[in-house]
Amino acid sequence: MIQTLFALKTQMKMDDEKSCIEAFNAHNEEVIRTIAPERLVVWNAADGWEPLCKALNAPIPDEPFPKSNTREEFLQHVRERRAQ
Repeated sequence: MIQTLFALKTQMKMDDEKSCIEAFNAHNEEVIRTIAPERLVVWNAADGWEPLCKALNAPIPDEPFPKSNTREEFLQHVRERRAQ
């Protein structure tokens, strides 16, 4: 799905790291440019719970922020999709 989405909006080639990074950055820049600042949370998973909870006016959980879709998990998923 992500590949299709980016392919429709960009010239991204999934096998080309530079192309993927450029498409990712272009998408993020478009979102930042078009969404009203009061409705947008620019967030990185490394930021953890605090920015999300603050934006949602929610308490910060006592548990660590979950780590999922690591680089290795992502690459394994890509390998599996290519094998189909």
